[in-house]
Amino acid sequence: MKETIVAEKTFTSFNFDNLQNFYFESCEFDNCTFNKNSLLNVQFSDCHFQNCNLSNCTLDASILEFCTFDTCNLSNSTFEKTTLYHTEIRDNCNITNVDLSKAIMDD
Repeated sequence: MKETIVAEKTFTSFNFDNLQNFYFESCEFDNCTFNKNSLLNVQFSDCHFQNCNLSNCTLDASILEFCTFDTCNLSNSTFEKTTLYHTEIRDNCNITNVDLSKAIMDD
């Protein structure tokens, strides 16, 4: 299946539905909502998330590399077979009940 590539774009107050086979590069997500969605085979490279809601979200077989999460709600999210490479989840994020048990952490 072919990936949809999105590069150097800013998303503001955007609501994302279930995403599959997307590649985001150098994108900014400000006040966006991903909650209760499934992100399957989605790659975020050099992306910044500010004030975003990813609560109850499932990231499956995805990649986050060189990304930052700032003041985001990640509560009750699951990272299933998802690689986190040089990705920073800052202290001001809500990470209550985040499941990273099946995530692949790589610095």
